[in-house]
Amino acid sequence: MRVDQIQTPDILKVLSPIWLSKAETARRVRQRIGTVLDWAGSAGYRRGENPTSGVTKGLPKQQKTKKHHAALPYADVPAFVARLRSSTNDGQIARLAFEFLILTASRTGEVLEASWKEIDLENALWTVPAERMKAKLAHRVPLSNRCIEILKQARQLDVASPYLFPGTASDRPFSNAVFLSMLKRMEVACITTTEITAFYFYGVACRMTGPFRCSKQSKQAIMETTSHSILL
Repeated sequence: MRVDQIQTPDILKVLSPIWLSKAETARRVRQRIGTVLDWAGSAGYRRGENPTSGVTKGLPKQQKTKKHHAALPYADVPAFVARLRSSTNDGQIARLAFEFLILTASRTGEVLEASWKEIDLENALWTVPAERMKAKLAHRVPLSNRCIEILKQARQLDVASPYLFPGTASDRPFSNAVFLSMLKRMEVACITTTEITAFYFYGVACRMTGPFRCSKQSKQAIMETTSHSILL
């Protein structure tokens, strides 16, 4: 079919079979068809309104489902950390990195790519530069006594690497899949490490805010502390 002959009913025939069963895919298909037809109109290959603009009027309403990430219950985290420390399936640096990630409620990439130049041991502070942050803003993370202990142990294991937690090669960090592999070996029913840390910290923090528990104010403070977008 020629691009100048495509009309709304034609797009409807394409989207109808997947509109409800594969909602996200269907929306993306509609968006990409619209992009192609917009280009075709700008290039002079077709005239008139883009037929994707009104196609949803002929389609049933998609149900919005809110899917939460898998997360380790916050009450189970102490036992998990104890298992992590005593595990013999993974190297010590990887285990230290994982515990550091949990204690700082950070993202996997932020921890694995962390370098010693970002650490201020004297003031117990970790400053993640803007270029390494998802929000592109520098993020300062106060370090607990246990975090300082972890860093000192990691330094003793590799005194030459620029990374806090180097991989098998001293000049390279671990793969992003290292924590996921550890979870699988430990048979923990969570999908990603970021879900464990971020959601664990979020849940604990909500329970530590007293009369403001899970209020708008406490959620905002927690999200800012973990450098997550604030969607309230």
